[in-house]
Amino acid sequence: MTLCDIPNGRFDTWKTGLPKSVRVLILTASFGEGHNAAARGLQMAFEEREWLSISSKAHIVDICALAYPRLNKIIRWAYLKAINHMPKFWKRVFDRFDAGMEKWLKCLSGVEVCLKREIDAFGPDAVVSTFPFYNQMIDRLYATPDKVPFKRFIVVTDSICINSIWARGTCDFFIVPNRPTLEALKVHGVPMSSILDLGFPVSLKFANCQIPRNTPPPWHILYMPGGPWNKIEENVRQLSTLPNVELTLAAGKDVAMLASLNRLIAQISSPATVIGWVEDMPERLLRQHLVIGKAGGAIVQETIAAGCPMIVSQVVPGQEEGNVSLILQQGVGAVAEEPEQLKALLLRAMQNEGALWRTWKSNLLAIQRPLAAQTIARFVLGRLNTKA
Repeated sequence: MTLCDIPNGRFDTWKTGLPKSVRVLILTASFGEGHNAAARGLQMAFEEREWLSISSKAHIVDICALAYPRLNKIIRWAYLKAINHMPKFWKRVFDRFDAGMEKWLKCLSGVEVCLKREIDAFGPDAVVSTFPFYNQMIDRLYATPDKVPFKRFIVVTDSICINSIWARGTCDFFIVPNRPTLEALKVHGVPMSSILDLGFPVSLKFANCQIPRNTPPPWHILYMPGGPWNKIEENVRQLSTLPNVELTLAAGKDVAMLASLNRLIAQISSPATVIGWVEDMPERLLRQHLVIGKAGGAIVQETIAAGCPMIVSQVVPGQEEGNVSLILQQGVGAVAEEPEQLKALLLRAMQNEGALWRTWKSNLLAIQRPLAAQTIARFVLGRLNTKA
């Protein structure tokens, strides 16, 4: 199956012969927000009633958290500490996974058991994985691929520099967020006929809530801090001195970060707005002129969907290097990992009536696909009526 088989990205015969009720199991893991963001975007698309005339139930489950709840929390804590404070150490761990994930999987028998229990209880027609190693586990749960009672899909959430784990295990189709990632997956041995470039499944709110963005100034800038506190503090101080800027600082679910940012803003008497976890991030991104933050898979793809240029202030070695490559190759933003470099780049983007920013913006509008989740859902449902 290639893109040539999908005229204008539509699947006009996708409903032919489908059962009245379709069940889709979406597998994710909380090691990087990109996996969960993709899972939520897909669930929204599968259960959207405006274009579905059949009953489609999509169930998201984090098997790792379900099988080992306490251990999963500890590993997630260690993962966040490593990427923010020990990036070189994390790079070595990432490379170890790339070289020999199979050895690690043998230690996760509880995940396998839990996965089989979820499959048996839900009875899916399709299993869609937004995290890489589940298909290898499914291979071990069934004697041969023809014994698997559902179709399998992988939605790759990384870009360009992808871990070879994504390519391992049996899968009917691999869905990638962009053409460069399709080429990268081919290098790992996946046949072209099994790879589709359908985009990253961001929330459909990016398509449903297109809010006109006023021409700057004032510049609406969203900073999503990460990394060592001394660097975050200096970034905020530098950003607070920029002219004609309305600055928002987003702490997300990090309560300690939220408190620290509020104290810093009060200390330097900045008019910046500090926010925690919010449900309307798509709408907020659509109102921004620039986003500054870590090159995570979710935020990079969401800024693309929102048509909002991004300046990367932190790069986690390994899985995020490809996201940076995507931003630079497509000309939709830049990298500035040092505070002084960040301020200088922002001033340059604002010069000449925002000429550099307008270039980034124009390039974004050419590649954004806010309806990717719906496109992927249509494709998955369409394949359930075929033997291919």
